[in-house]
Amino acid sequence: MWTTTPSIIENERPVDRFALHYVPQTYWRVSHAFWFWAMGIGSGIFCLRQFFGISGGGLFLGMNAIDIVGLILVAIGGMILILDLGKPFRFLHSFLKPRNAWISRGAISDFIFLGLVVLYVLPGLIPSLPWSDAVFSQGDTFGRMLIVMAIFFALVIMVYPGFVLYYSRNIPLWNSIFTPILFLEYAVTGSFGLIGAMVVANGEALPPSFYGVFLASLLITLVSVFVYLFERNSPGNSCIKASIGYLLKGKASGWFWFSQIVGSLLPIIMLGMMMTKGIFPASIVILTGVCTILGSFTFRYSQLLAGLRISPLV
Repeated sequence: MWTTTPSIIENERPVDRFALHYVPQTYWRVSHAFWFWAMGIGSGIFCLRQFFGISGGGLFLGMNAIDIVGLILVAIGGMILILDLGKPFRFLHSFLKPRNAWISRGAISDFIFLGLVVLYVLPGLIPSLPWSDAVFSQGDTFGRMLIVMAIFFALVIMVYPGFVLYYSRNIPLWNSIFTPILFLEYAVTGSFGLIGAMVVANGEALPPSFYGVFLASLLITLVSVFVYLFERNSPGNSCIKASIGYLLKGKASGWFWFSQIVGSLLPIIMLGMMMTKGIFPASIVILTGVCTILGSFTFRYSQLLAGLRISPLV
């Protein structure tokens, strides 16, 4: 599968190549973490805007700014994907195996999503077009069709990087169904943070239900992380134990604990306090958003750093 390291022993000394030991994978890097983050949040904010019926967030050339930011983020992720695949023919080849390769499903979903959302937002730029760019609850038939199809492909975009890692069989830490689940959850929490920050920064109010669902998503994600670590540790696989050690107190630990404390725990506390008082200061909502956005990225990066494999491969 394409996720295999191009040179599996590129960072090892010759004397080490014949002794069983654990080494960090070298293929998945910070650019991949940014790719996963950008695509997850870019597609997620489109879904949340429709789910909560949010019409605010500002305008750009007559088009909703939240949708434009989502398009830009997914497009950036798509560019990283193209550059990562390298040769143009390799990129085109990635479209040909949707049945048995998640990278193909993801690449197809990326570009279909972009096309659908561009069509959806165009009436804001060209008002004479015969369909509406209103949210689902207020839209016309064609606009709603575009929204439903875009949400379907957005969900694929949010989850497919997790499945790509899940099927990287030489990295035992990632071979858990919680890997794609957590990628979906962190896409959702980061999307809540970004859309909340954009709306209040524009001087507008969020629906009352927004904060409650935001808080619930953070709590579920925080619990899922530790269930994932417990589930991964239970098989007794020494490579997984080494990866978890890397995650909790090794090279990846700073990124991991930042994602849990700053990216999840602190926003939970801030949201809880605001909901208890019934007051939602814009500065605190924006700070909460920034924390969850950063947490969404740092968790992904910590997962890549903690991906250890057995060397030589057995």
